[in-house]
Amino acid sequence: SKSGFEGPWTHAPTTLSNGFFQTLWDNEWVETKSPMNRTQFTDKATKSLMMLHTDLAFKSDPEFRKFVKEYKEDNDLFLRDFAAAW
Repeated sequence: SKSGFEGPWTHAPTTLSNGFFQTLWDNEWVETKSPMNRTQFTDKATKSLMMLHTDLAFKSDPEFRKFVKEYKEDNDLFLRDFAAAW
């Protein structure tokens, strides 16, 4: 990819759902390098998913963390809020 990053954020990257928030919350992330030597993070369990430092900030920041947890636990809430914002 032209961005220099490689990998999907979820196991279902073409499905609109709260999968991003579940994946972000439920996994341990390990710093790695992309094939273009860009820093990214890979899930420790499968080593097949990726996140960027900006994604991990959603989980570590106290203000954003509460939304990650809410959306992770409630797909309908995520879809309603997404539809309202879109």
